[in-house]
Amino acid sequence: MAERNYEKIGRAYMRAVLRKETPACRWVQLLCERQRADLARERLSSWPYRWDVAAAGRVCGFVESFHHYKGEAAGTAFLLSDWQVFITSVIFGWQQKDPPHYRRFRQVYLELPRKNGKTTWTAAIGLFMLCGDGEAGSEVYTGATTRDQARICYTDAKVLAQRNPAFLHAFGVRAEERRIYVPETHSHFSSISKDLQSNEGLNCHLAIIDELHAHKRRGVFETLSLSQGARSEPLLWMITTAGTDLAGVCYEQHTYTQSVLQHMVADESHFGAIYTVDEKDHGNWDDPAVWAMANPNLGVSLNPADLQSLSIKARQSRTALGSFKTKRLNIWTASGAQWMDIGKWQACASDTPAEAYKGCPAWLALDLASHVDLTSLCLLFRPTADEYACFFRFFLPEDRVKSQPHFVQWAEDGYLQPTDGDFIDFDVVRSEIVSLAQEFDVLELPYDQFKSLQLASSLERDFGLRMALVRQGVLAFSPAMKALEGLVFEKKIKHDGSPCMTWQMSNVRARVDSKDNVYPIKERMEAKIDGPVSLLMALGRAMIYQVPQQSKYETQGLATT
Repeated sequence: MAERNYEKIGRAYMRAVLRKETPACRWVQLLCERQRADLARERLSSWPYRWDVAAAGRVCGFVESFHHYKGEAAGTAFLLSDWQVFITSVIFGWQQKDPPHYRRFRQVYLELPRKNGKTTWTAAIGLFMLCGDGEAGSEVYTGATTRDQARICYTDAKVLAQRNPAFLHAFGVRAEERRIYVPETHSHFSSISKDLQSNEGLNCHLAIIDELHAHKRRGVFETLSLSQGARSEPLLWMITTAGTDLAGVCYEQHTYTQSVLQHMVADESHFGAIYTVDEKDHGNWDDPAVWAMANPNLGVSLNPADLQSLSIKARQSRTALGSFKTKRLNIWTASGAQWMDIGKWQACASDTPAEAYKGCPAWLALDLASHVDLTSLCLLFRPTADEYACFFRFFLPEDRVKSQPHFVQWAEDGYLQPTDGDFIDFDVVRSEIVSLAQEFDVLELPYDQFKSLQLASSLERDFGLRMALVRQGVLAFSPAMKALEGLVFEKKIKHDGSPCMTWQMSNVRARVDSKDNVYPIKERMEAKIDGPVSLLMALGRAMIYQVPQQSKYETQGLATT
């Protein structure tokens, strides 16, 4: 078969997405907008990258030199779908203008539902990076949480190689049981798992991390990413479906990719593609038109009849529905009967600083943990009668911070403040409370008598702060929980986007009594909800405050909607 015009195919896909002729979610549309803008910027002398059509086409042609070996397609030539041509071309087509023209992208994050052909495609990319990229001593690794999972992509690569005699002969490749080896260049391709404790001896040219959502710890991710420092143009290639761990490394990469696509983070070396369903269509999960948005290979590697069958089961079972949304529509969800719609919560994130709300009535709620657990402060503003904005401070003993990778990351990013030693230093918490109360118009400090009575007495006696006791019961929390759901749905509350708070919000479960009152609970001890509890305490007090007809905030023109 003659080589196809990959440049034409890729650009046609980009245009079809931007014209909304091809179903695509917001993130794919932003990805295509990024590529269109980059192609325009190439003409600028200040733009450090060039678009190399030949380089992009060379990789696409290499991938299509292999044949399928599974199912009905077995024996047929591998044919990249239009979206795969687009993504492959963008990743490999952009190079630095200055010699020796190294690749622009160093990190790739691909998030797609199951059965969209990402593993076999990635395996072929691995073979290109092994022997088609001109890298002497190339090392390619697939990594996962288990050895069996890590070997899935490797096995695909091995079989693709074994069934392509022309490829084996052209590059002198030996496809063995545990490694694919090129003696002439001393290059090899193998798999690793979480059992590997360090990156000692690894020198990755390509690191493939499979099903990143399943990685509860950062070990494999950090081992492979840190092993690439000695390479001139390494590539970290992550493939995954959506998951349920909102504190894990995968969700971190998911949100980072979104930030890059929204131009919130300027990282020209990061490429990310997220195929999912737009938030407004989450309720239409059983609509075949919505399925096409999340599944670009629908009708190719994914049979629509299979999705139809799974959707019927999802209508009968909450568990099956959760799995369908996560694995088939790529919607991130928390495990269990989650109270808050996390997608809607995240949509309320804002980069407006707390200082912009000076002069607005404020509440500073304290959920004081035990000496060894998470303590939360929530600073809540009510600038208008029906709008709110909240900001969070979290404290945790330094030794406890070290116990969980996500705590370490949040501490490094400034979302969590470690206190010295094994126990929470309440003096640090007290100092933060006094500082915030002096800076803003804090009317009250809601607190829980069970844990905070002594600190509350000190704040009232020594600093003259007005404390408001909130008893931890249904009567205190139910009105606030119901109100918060409505505020989030209508986007009438802003928050600071803290991933630590988002994780805690995903941990909240709602206990409903016979009178339809709701109360926040958690399923397990390690699933912290201190942040949401502090927000509910603050909101409960703020809801009974009478806001003046026109606030200073309204005159500043900073409405939340």
